[in-house]
Amino acid sequence: MKQLIVIIFSILPSVCFANYYCHGKVQHLGMSDSLHMSNGFGVHLICNFNEPKCNAWMSALMAAKMSDKTVTVYYRSSSSASGDQGNGLCQEIGHWVSPDDPVYYVQLN
Repeated sequence: MKQLIVIIFSILPSVCFANYYCHGKVQHLGMSDSLHMSNGFGVHLICNFNEPKCNAWMSALMAAKMSDKTVTVYYRSSSSASGDQGNGLCQEIGHWVSPDDPVYYVQLN
């Protein structure tokens, strides 16, 4: 029974948090009361400035845009897709939207 519980809990995180990412150069960066960005997959909401992480993400994205670096944005999804979704879920995010899948990590490459 203990082995079954261990197996279930080792599989559960990958099912519940099937994460994917989209990477590309910052093509658009805009601010209002929130931060909006496009790295090739449409301009969409990254975070609201009332979130502690948002100012740090803004600084990182500004640095990436100014230095023409690639950024990777990670999303949390309940779908079965994971990994690089440049030809999949990234194409479905949309333009000028708040993505259905929340952003949880921004990485400069």
